Amino acid sequence: MRNKPTNQGYKIKHGYVGHPLYYVHQSMIARCERPTHKAYPIYGGRGISVCDQWHDMKTFAEWAYENGYTAGLSIERINNDGNYEPENCTWATCKQQAQNRRTTRYFAYNGQFLTTNEINIRYGICKGTFYSRFNNGWGIDRIIETPVNKSLSRERRFRKSESAAKSALEQEV
Repeated sequence: MRNKPTNQGYKIKHGYVGHPLYYVHQSMIARCERPTHKAYPIYGGRGISVCDQWHDMKTFAEWAYENGYTAGLSIERINNDGNYEPENCTWATCKQQAQNRRTTRYFAYNGQFLTTNEINIRYGICKGTFYSRFNNGWGIDRIIETPVNKSLSRERRFRKSESAAKSALEQEV
């Protein structure tokens, strides 16, 4: 039976159709259970499932509100390899979720585990500089503690090469 308003002859199951939480619920189930869903390979295809009690929208909504759901947050699994279940889920902003991805790399520095984004914010080292140094075999201490050579910024390098080209042309004439 579909969830249509009662004045159209259908029974209302939970009253959440059209609510943002309803779409969170439906998307969560689809990612895990519908093989045609675009995200199925990284959810259901990896064995991630939705617990039985959360198949009921009302039960899921009760859990959501008891655990801090507000508009603008999305559901996050604490353990990326775990299922969608009360013990493994919380609500998070997009920024918080970005740090809990399987592809996020953490680097140990001064007793803390930091992402490249956190290193950029705290120490002013952009991702390009970070990975250039990292790929050249630098250790994390050296990467962070070596000052970034601001004097060779892209603009200055361009101006420097442009002036060198002008000088070369002047010498030819």
